[in-house]
Amino acid sequence: MLFNECLDPTWNWFFLIMDKTEAQLRYSNALMNSSVGRLLNLNQVDLSESS
Repeated sequence: MLFNECLDPTWNWFFLIMDKTEAQLRYSNALMNSSVGRLLNLNQVDLSESS
């Protein structure tokens, strides 16, 4: 029981970080699959070809 009580703050922090990371990854994925993301990808390809 004492062991779990010691680790609770760490686990709570870890779950909070993982939730935020998952939300950011989902948002980035949705953005890159949208029409805006396609335009960004095309722009990135154009920039790399001109170098």
